[in-house]
Amino acid sequence: MNASIGHPKAPTTNDQATIRADRDRLKIICLGLSVALSILVVPHFPRRQNPVAMESARRTVDPNLVSWWELTTLPRIGPVLAQRIVDHRESVRRDRSLAPRALVFTQAHDLLAVRGIGPKTLRRIAPHLEIQNN
Repeated sequence: MNASIGHPKAPTTNDQATIRADRDRLKIICLGLSVALSILVVPHFPRRQNPVAMESARRTVDPNLVSWWELTTLPRIGPVLAQRIVDHRESVRRDRSLAPRALVFTQAHDLLAVRGIGPKTLRRIAPHLEIQNN
């Protein structure tokens, strides 16, 4: 019976060295290609500005009227803090039996009543606020 049938031939030392050398060459080629792509292709993609940041830079909001989503366009105001502003606004209207669109914030300083807004945050968002005084 032939012992070599059904059993692969064990690689010799020369075969292993060749495989190792091929693997190393492949690694070097892949590294070279990735460097070439990063140098040639990546700089040509246009850099886009964040649309929310662009909108907040040129727009002011009235915290008495806007939704929580629009409040997130203010600097340093995320979804949680924006929701706190809306919740505070609605609770004051409910407690004082005010009309649904009544002014709760008559000046920027009134936002300090919202948990999470301190003097530092107020200084950052004040230029982006436009509070109606009806």
